[in-house]
Amino acid sequence: MFYIDKRINFTKRDLAFMHILPAMAVLAVFMILSFWNWADLKHSVKKEQSSSLDKYMNDTSRNLEKELNSYVDVVSAGVGLFDASDYVNSGEWHRFVSIFDLKHRYPGIRNIGFAKIIQPGALNAYTGSVRSKENILFHVYPGDKSKTHASIVYTSPKSSSSDAAVGYDLYSDVALRASMERARDSGKAVIIPYLSGNRVFGNQPQLMIFSPIYVKNSRPDTQAERRHYIWGYTYADIITYSLINKIEDDDNSNFAFKVKSVNAAGDTPLYQSPGFSWIDSSRGKLADDRPVKVNNLGLNVHGVASDEIVPKRERKRPAAALWFGIFLSLFMGVFIYTLLTNRTKALKGKEFDEIQLAKDELLALASHQLRTPATGVKQYIGMLREGYGGKMTREQQKFLDQAYESNERQLSTINDMLFAARADNGDIEFNFKKTDLVRLTTTILNEQKKAIKDSGLKLYRRMPRNPIYVNGDAAYLRMAIENIINNAMKYTRSGGNITVRVRQTKSRARLSVDDTGVGVDEKYRHLLFKKFSRVPNDLSSSVTGSGIGLYLAKKVTDSHKGKISFKSADGQGSSCIITLPLYKKDK
Repeated sequence: MFYIDKRINFTKRDLAFMHILPAMAVLAVFMILSFWNWADLKHSVKKEQSSSLDKYMNDTSRNLEKELNSYVDVVSAGVGLFDASDYVNSGEWHRFVSIFDLKHRYPGIRNIGFAKIIQPGALNAYTGSVRSKENILFHVYPGDKSKTHASIVYTSPKSSSSDAAVGYDLYSDVALRASMERARDSGKAVIIPYLSGNRVFGNQPQLMIFSPIYVKNSRPDTQAERRHYIWGYTYADIITYSLINKIEDDDNSNFAFKVKSVNAAGDTPLYQSPGFSWIDSSRGKLADDRPVKVNNLGLNVHGVASDEIVPKRERKRPAAALWFGIFLSLFMGVFIYTLLTNRTKALKGKEFDEIQLAKDELLALASHQLRTPATGVKQYIGMLREGYGGKMTREQQKFLDQAYESNERQLSTINDMLFAARADNGDIEFNFKKTDLVRLTTTILNEQKKAIKDSGLKLYRRMPRNPIYVNGDAAYLRMAIENIINNAMKYTRSGGNITVRVRQTKSRARLSVDDTGVGVDEKYRHLLFKKFSRVPNDLSSSVTGSGIGLYLAKKVTDSHKGKISFKSADGQGSSCIITLPLYKKDK
């Protein structure tokens, strides 16, 4: 009856060579192709992004260089004015500057001015000459008769700040004097970043341009001659933000740049686009640098671009291709594996069913055969306890009581195993009828009250006074309820509590058994309600059990169209809940 014809018996190595390795090989080939395609598409997107940034940086650096040269030309034009005239007064200077329409054509230029070199000892004479010719209260500050001055005489456009600058000695600022002398010695305009600021030029980042003016018709060729014939300077102070913002493309928010001087110390930029910080910190941004050289001034343009310079559809294409490739690879691997294992699965499935059936039959037979002698033992022990074998000592009575309880546990386990075998085979017939769940639970608790007390536990009941009727088999419901109560007793230490509640919701009856026991760890939750499985915990080694209590409770609950759930946390107790449909009288 229990002979099994074992026709198929593949080893793990057989399965690897026959099924897994071919499937993995196909999967690997498709995955390699997918990643190669993804890398190629990603490279194409990066190349397009780099190309866009390269064009942007070329245009930006070229436009910046062009603008700076045009501003230098404006300052140098002032030198030509003095070369062409014997005397330039303030009115003529203002008319000359107004020609350039600075506000619209050269934004950022705050002032274009003229500074006169005043040799030591000539300060009072020159001051008197300017006052007489210009009819203004002119004085040089800070004034020192023993030093050479480069005093601002004219500045335009006129404003309160430009009027206050008249008379200021540019040589009094060390950085400005060094730049002016460099322009004097080279005979060319000099541009410097001026970040320190003062009361005349303010504290904003700016550029200063100085162009030397020599004595008329002197035409110096050497450094010594230039130092001898220096007569004055034209200059411009420029707010860099306004100048460089002119070339910023406001319509393209995916690009930004900042400009720093390679000559100046410190990290303060001369200009930074409004969106630079956001793009520079964005994921997937690109960056590039371009040098810009105008006269003596060296600048570095650091540009950044967000990955959005390429359309979203193009950016998403590599990822989409990769996911499609992965899906196709998995599909092909699974398809090959399924194709190779279908025949083996069919044969081994049949073999498994035969083995499972034989196991269930063996379990049922063994349980049945064990039940008969266990029942007989129960009867004879019962007779001895009742005194049919004569009077026994207290010690003998104690041994009989222990034997009786042990036999009862064995019978309970056998009955549970028989029920499990019959339930798996679908051989159980339920006698559904109107059953009072409150009364049934109360009866069970009364029967187990002593056992609960002997275990050192406190029992709390929360029962309604009115009956709650369900459509159920009282015998099997008793089995389910007893199992979950016994489970609570086993895994709750002495001094703990067990609370049993029965109540009615709108359409269902609800029974819950809460305990303050050791609980169930999250990682072992999957073992609940499985046949012959016991959850490891602090008490599992000292508590006996078959591992089918909750399994049987679930089988009974499911057969009654109910639901069973278990809530627990390690060391925080457990709660087992059974809900059953309410009894409905047939119409």
